[in-house]
Amino acid sequence: MPDGEDRAAERLWRALPAAARPALEHDLPLTEAQMLARHLAFWADALDSLIPDRQPRIELSVFGDRVLAERLADTVRPALGGRAALVADNPHRSHGRGYYTGVALRITADHGTIELADGGLTTWTAQLTQDAKERCLVSCVATERLTALAADGGELP
Repeated sequence: MPDGEDRAAERLWRALPAAARPALEHDLPLTEAQMLARHLAFWADALDSLIPDRQPRIELSVFGDRVLAERLADTVRPALGGRAALVADNPHRSHGRGYYTGVALRITADHGTIELADGGLTTWTAQLTQDAKERCLVSCVATERLTALAADGGELP
């Protein structure tokens, strides 16, 4: 039986419009690869819906985790299907190393010149639960930038 937090997350997930939810299996708990696939699918769908003509891109940087790099190739990208075209590797990123563990993401528009979001795996839930196996995947978007770009003829303020 899921606890209160799992039920709340489930309600939030189900409240999303069906078009915004990735069509992936819904079993809990999720593996890192499943979390990444869902997270990236959500952002790919959102970017394709909101700013398709602004050359959106999701950059992924793996921080020394060979197994996670393999899961990106054999599980995450295939789960994204055609949306995988928005995803690019950025092996040279150092920003966020130590804050994010395993993998970080950066969402941009206009060929990478406008940064819209940042995120990655963190140790937050592992620290809270004192369980090193716990994983937390987060991202934060600059809503004012995304809104401005999504508006007809939108330019940044």
